[in-house]
Amino acid sequence: MTDVETETAVGTLEDRLSGGGIPLPETLQHALQLADWLRLAHEAGRPHGAISPSTVALNGTAKLLAAPDEMGLTEYSAPEVQAGEPPSPQSDIFSMGALLYHLATGRTPPANAAEAAANSCGHPALDRIILKCLAPDPGLRYQSAQKLALELRLLGVSGRGSRSEGPTRWERAVEHLRTETASCLREQENHNEELKRTISEIIVTLRQELAAAEQRSLHTEDGLRQSGERLDQTARQVAEVSERFGQVNSIIDTLARQHADAQEAAAASHLALEAGMAKQTAKIESALTGIKQTDDLVAWVVEILETLQNTMMER
Repeated sequence: MTDVETETAVGTLEDRLSGGGIPLPETLQHALQLADWLRLAHEAGRPHGAISPSTVALNGTAKLLAAPDEMGLTEYSAPEVQAGEPPSPQSDIFSMGALLYHLATGRTPPANAAEAAANSCGHPALDRIILKCLAPDPGLRYQSAQKLALELRLLGVSGRGSRSEGPTRWERAVEHLRTETASCLREQENHNEELKRTISEIIVTLRQELAAAEQRSLHTEDGLRQSGERLDQTARQVAEVSERFGQVNSIIDTLARQHADAQEAAAASHLALEAGMAKQTAKIESALTGIKQTDDLVAWVVEILETLQNTMMER
């Protein structure tokens, strides 16, 4: 089974309704078949958006036809679609309710749920299903075609048509089962709504944390940029110090060479001075030797003179 038929149909539901409403068993049969087709279409993510008697083929079973390109809004279209919103599973549920009303009553769809309630099909269980489908608020309708199909199946199993006699024990059991199932579905819907709220809160919290993380990231980026600028400035200062250190090293090398030259010159001067002092010392020693010899000669002359003087005194 595909979600939407595209071949030419033998007949349409519009042809079947030309004589008025149809019996409840046939209504439920067609509605259940269409609900199953909608379930497949919705699971594939493709709302139909144009459910009406002219888009339902009758070829042994009821099948949804693709809507013609020129087909616009119809009296089966949901209020939100008529207001310009795109089709959705809930808008298809509304169209199914309008179609059910037409099948059961033979009358065109009502303008609203209040009008449908005032002109019921005469079957309370089916009226309840129709009114739920026609709820103005999409959130109050059946939230899936599968839930609508389940309600239709329960109604079909009950076997109640237009009989005037009261319900049998089996019918009461089925009605009880339908009521319990509806209650479980409502509880599940409430749980789903609570889960949606929790998920929404979690998403809001995550978005806030993400925004805070992005803000911290921006601060971190600013800090890194400032640190990078400081590192660049420090690197420039180190380069300047290195350049100055190189200049100081050059000056030290120059002073070292000058000091070495001065030491070499001082050593040469010292050697020359020592040589000169050695020469002067030799001269002094020579002079001292001459002086000593002169002293010895003077002492000898004095001694001779003293001898001569003594000799002359003796005579």
